[in-house]
Amino acid sequence: MAGENVTTVDVSELPLARLTQIKQELDTQVEIFGSSLQQLKIAQKKYGDSKECVERMQNMKEGNSLLVPLTDSVSFKLLLVSFQKVICW
Repeated sequence: MAGENVTTVDVSELPLARLTQIKQELDTQVEIFGSSLQQLKIAQKKYGDSKECVERMQNMKEGNSLLVPLTDSVSFKLLLVSFQKVICW
């Protein structure tokens, strides 16, 4: 809002149609913020899952396997052949 002119209006002076429009705009913004928050929470969970997998891999010994999630319903299995080579299946 920097550089914008701000006008103060007494809400009681606005017509009902304008108040209804403002309410609809605010409802839309609340929905958008709610959706964005949900998407951020999903991304945060995926990041945490990925971080956990990386931490597990750092503690693995050669020959160990690990199940790595791609999505909530799809995973793949890793076999640590060496610290430079991983086999997926």
